[in-house]
Amino acid sequence: PVSSISKEAVEKRFYAIRDSGVHGGKPTYSQATKVMRILSALMNYAIADDLIQSNPVNVLKYKRVDRSMRKRDNYLKLEEARELLHITAQETHPVTLAVHLILHTGLRKNEALRLKWSDLETVNGVECLIVRDTKNHRPHFVPVTDTIKSILDKSSNYSDYLFPSPLKRDC
Repeated sequence: PVSSISKEAVEKRFYAIRDSGVHGGKPTYSQATKVMRILSALMNYAIADDLIQSNPVNVLKYKRVDRSMRKRDNYLKLEEARELLHITAQETHPVTLAVHLILHTGLRKNEALRLKWSDLETVNGVECLIVRDTKNHRPHFVPVTDTIKSILDKSSNYSDYLFPSPLKRDC
């Protein structure tokens, strides 16, 4: 019950997740922060329903526990991307071709890997890849440039997907 969650329990759980992971393992600072944000929202809802008087998650704020989300800083530098594209230029493996498409378009991994040949359409006289399942839930139109066309030509296959899984059928 929400009424049984104490400030001490919240603090202990935050540090346990932060230092040992959710199920004991590698430390997951971001996960600890996310868990506490969700718990705090639920506790605020419980306050609104008069189930509890105060939010025990606030103890982290009062004790000034750093719960800021750390931004990722791992990305390919321009020279690394160029070298990767150069070294793998002749490759035809679906995953390599998907990486090429991602580097040339900025698509997310799941957006690129879910593309089907049926997503290749002509829109207002321009050949486009239509990414239908996007983060903002709106279709995204990627014009097919000569570079993208060469990636698609290398990807010619007998699957519905542009980059079929080498491990699973129908994916």
